[in-house]
Amino acid sequence: MKIVYLLKIILFMASGTLLMSACASPGDDSLVGARWVALQDITFPPRSTTVFIQDGKVLERSNQRDRFAPNCGVESTKGRNERLTIKKGSIFNILSVTYPTTAFDEVITIYETRMRVESINHRNIRTIQCNERGNMAASHLSIETMQATMKGVFELENRIR
Repeated sequence: MKIVYLLKIILFMASGTLLMSACASPGDDSLVGARWVALQDITFPPRSTTVFIQDGKVLERSNQRDRFAPNCGVESTKGRNERLTIKKGSIFNILSVTYPTTAFDEVITIYETRMRVESINHRNIRTIQCNERGNMAASHLSIETMQATMKGVFELENRIR
């Protein structure tokens, strides 16, 4: 019985990997060279390495976000016990962008835009990601949707059109 269960897990993981690689999107290179600018102080929640933003609001906890609606996260490499605050005016230059897609089944797919960032004032912030879960007909978030999701918290500047 345990072997059958283990085989099911292995097959599920392998099928997810195949779907993930088959669904990858080339995305939009116009984000590279742009930058996100913090429009307010943003404090990471206690014991968290990611702060989530949705509908222009910084969320206190990750479970407050609607995972099926556009949302963004700023990820820190600092330990969970260290409190981190991004100061208003902090700049995060976008160095590269990837567009991973994870399919769990025929219904749930996560379309993610991962931006590798660099900041002089926050060397421990390396990634800003935006995503939403949707059906197989959905796609990655548009730049305009990411901007609307982050409105009032971050602003995208110097985007090449």
